[in-house]
Amino acid sequence: MASSFPTLRWPKLRRILGREPLKYRVVRTKGSHRLLKSDAGYPDLYLAFHDNADIPGSLVRKILCGDIGLTEEEARGLI
Repeated sequence: MASSFPTLRWPKLRRILGREPLKYRVVRTKGSHRLLKSDAGYPDLYLAFHDNADIPGSLVRKILCGDIGLTEEEARGLI
């Protein structure tokens, strides 16, 4: 069985989302909420995180696999 996804902080997750092949960029910020759009055609993301808050591995998996649509292997390759 696959191991769980790691806990990340927002700056680390933002870097992962900004790299190839996802190419997400923040297009709007309001408080801790950020709207991200992908230049590669992935779905828009609307996330609310504070820079120092831990993002649990289950939520990292939900964002990468559930919201974006990556396989678990693809998501682990990006982390």
